[in-house]
Amino acid sequence: MDRLLNDSISPQYKGTKANDAMRANDLHIKAAHCLAFLTLCATLTSSCNSPPSSTEPGNLQPTPQAARDAIVALIRQKPKLFIGEPNPERLANCSLIHLDADRWRFGRFDVDLKTLTYLAIIGEEGPEPYLYEGKFTWEAGRLTAKLPRTSRFHRQTATSLDEQ
Repeated sequence: MDRLLNDSISPQYKGTKANDAMRANDLHIKAAHCLAFLTLCATLTSSCNSPPSSTEPGNLQPTPQAARDAIVALIRQKPKLFIGEPNPERLANCSLIHLDADRWRFGRFDVDLKTLTYLAIIGEEGPEPYLYEGKFTWEAGRLTAKLPRTSRFHRQTATSLDEQ
């Protein structure tokens, strides 16, 4: 860059205070142009990447029905995801039970609309219950259930206690 600036300076001003002032002025102008350009790019990029306001989560309120529909859709997509392969048609028709302000239950699934999470404990009566913990996200204005984290537990039975 110095070479370009030096080439554009008249020979009589090279190495003088006028040259230094002109060079500083040129650098200042170029820096101002770069800053203006970067600000413009940042503004355009942020406005292009933001979704329409109707699909932003802040404008949407999750409902118990939408949460149930999202879990049923996940089960239809991945029928062997949950132990025992729950019937999606039966779950879709399960009654929604209001537990407290933001929590609902249907079948084995508990849904928290405030934290956009769900959990299910399947096989609770048996020796190896499974705990599924998942989250909901907004996609294209709809609530979507994400794949859950699965934990498998082993209970001690009477015979295993006697062996100790």
